[in-house]
Order: sequence, then structure tokens, then C-alpha cells
Amino acid sequence: MKTMFQLWLPYFPMSPFNGANARDLQRAKKEWNNEQRIYLSPDYENVSRLKFRNEKGFLVMRGMTIPSETTNIIEVINVDNEGNHFPPSSPGIPEEWKGKVPENLVLKWLNSKPPELFTMKEVTLLFPEINSSLTENSKIELIEKKFVPGTFIVPTFGIDEELHSALFKWPPENSSLPITVSPGSEIKEYGKSGDRIENNVPLLLAWDEQQFNEMFILSTTLDHFYYLSIMKEILKKKNKKEIFSWRDKFVSKIKCTLELAWLYPKYAKDMFSDHYSNDTVFDIETKFGIHVDKIEDIFNHDEYDKKFRVQTEIPCIFSWIGYCWWELGELIKEKTIKTCERCGNIIVGKEDKRFCSKDENPACFNARRAEDRKRERNN
Repeated sequence: MKTMFQLWLPYFPMSPFNGANARDLQRAKKEWNNEQRIYLSPDYENVSRLKFRNEKGFLVMRGMTIPSETTNIIEVINVDNEGNHFPPSSPGIPEEWKGKVPENLVLKWLNSKPPELFTMKEVTLLFPEINSSLTENSKIELIEKKFVPGTFIVPTFGIDEELHSALFKWPPENSSLPITVSPGSEIKEYGKSGDRIENNVPLLLAWDEQQFNEMFILSTTLDHFYYLSIMKEILKKKNKKEIFSWRDKFVSKIKCTLELAWLYPKYAKDMFSDHYSNDTVFDIETKFGIHVDKIEDIFNHDEYDKKFRVQTEIPCIFSWIGYCWWELGELIKEKTIKTCERCGNIIVGKEDKRFCSKDENPACFNARRAEDRKRERNN
């Protein structure tokens, strides 16, 4: 990775194309001041700011409550130019990554197996209880809220008994709805309009790779499958302009401190690494001209505020869907994207690249190597 960026990851489906969602995002961005978690709820009367520490007790974490039209929780993740992220562990960040966002994640998603559908009856989340008597040192009480996640209304138009599967179509037949841009949000709004839809079920998507299930938290609905299909179609057409157009719908700019954008992700990497290193200490001296013996010393250095509390502008990416559009845009700036001649997977590289690398598809790579060796023996 070459660019520092910030990710906003919602727990529940939240589309920037939905009116209420878009307005709540605007409210959150207007009030955001370097917090790592945003609580949205119509029950809140005022914006409140919270402080807490992460599970290992280092670095102050910040939260914020915002009066809103919808109810949701957004995790705000800062990622440095090496893929290290802060907070080091968070809903929406797979454990298997071990503190570092992998490169070419969009290609892994594009080449993933089709998801399965499932329903979830109910989940319980904790929200801070805010009242006028709270002071800066007050203990925040958490209250339980119950939700039914997923796309709540999905019209079925057929059943395949042999495959034990239902067939879905959006927009529904004989409707006057325009071409879809966000099926999940549109389906929900359509249900509120009073139109009668038969055979409705709440749905989520289950991906074959666990990392995708962890990334999308409770927001993995039909929108994800729709955008996956759109990406594949655009890549077939090799339409770079359309990729950038979709990217720009999910990516904006935001100002945050260098402390949060650059230092905290690197500090988290050093603290959570199995093998502690002084890489960040060397980076601080090289980039900022400050010498410290160990990373903890930097927080009490005379130059700390001057160097790290300054504001910097970075990309703010809404959701992992937005990240995949953004990463796809970054890839096509420098490389060619095509399909493997052997397995059909989407691959990236130089213009003359024809097959999967070992990282892109180990099974395809190893099978092709075996075929090459067999041909060599026969010759």
C-alpha cells in the first residue's frame, strides 16, 4: 500500500444512495473528531464524546454518539501506507490478517465463490446510554438493543426444488421502479411504501471465505452481490472510466491528525507483533527527525504535538464495498487486469501476463506447473 486512508465500516446495511443513510453519514462526518467508533441512534438528543481504552490497555480510544434518522454503529479504521491499521482489532477486521490489510483484496473478492443465503432472527448490540447528568469522569452505562439484520423484504418469483433454492428478482416484475443502484436499500423502502410483496424473508449472505464474513459484519446483503456482479461486468468491458465513477461514490476526503493516520497504526503493529522490532523508531527518526530509544518515548517528547497533532488530508472510504472500488481504481492506474487463460480467474499484472500467479490462485498455479513438467518429460 502506498496511501494512508480511513475506513468507515457500518455494522448494518448502510447505503450512500439511501436518503436517510446519506444524511446520517453527512451528520457523522461533520461532527467526527478523530473517534474510532460512531453510535447512530434516533434516541440520542445531542452529540456526545466518549473515551475508553482497547483490550490491551494502550492508547486512548474515542467514541461518539450522534442523533440520527437510522440506528447503526460505524467502526472508523485508520490504515497507514504499509497496511497497518488502528484500532489493531475491531469488528470488520478479520483476525487472520494479524493487523495488516492484505493487498489485492478486491481480486480475492472478485474470484471468491458465490455466497449462500441465510437468515438471522436477532442480534443484540450495546449502545451507550447518554443523559444530561453525565460528566467527563462519569461511568458510561451500556444498554442492549435488539435488531434483525439483513435485507428485510425480498420478493421471490420461483423455487428450484431440485437445487433447494429460491429465485429472486429486483426490481420486481410489473413494477415501475428504475434500474437498481442499491438493491438492499431499495427493497427496504419499497416494503415501507405499502406495496404488497408475497413470500418475504430477511436475508444475509454467507461467503465461502471467513474473512469476507468478518469484513462485512452484519451488513452483507444483496448489495454486496450486486456490486460484485457490476465489477465483473465492467472489467469485461475494460471500462476504466466507469470504475472511477463508482469509486467516487464511496470515497471522499477527510482531515485527521498524523498521530491517528500514521503513528497509531505503526505503534499498534509493533505492540501486537509476535516479534517486537524498532522499525517505527527508525521511521520516526527518518521522517520526522526525532530520536527516541523506544516507541513509548515518543508520546512524551517535546516535539510530539508539533509533529503528530497536525492535520493531514487522506481518503475516507465508506465500507469494504467502497474500498474494493477504490483498490480496483488504484490497480488499473499501474497494471492491466485480465482473466487467466487456464482457470478464468481475474488477474493483474503486465500486458503479456496470461496465467495466475501462486498468490492469486495456488491451485491453478501448481496445476499449470505440473502440466509444464509433464510436457517437458514427454519432449
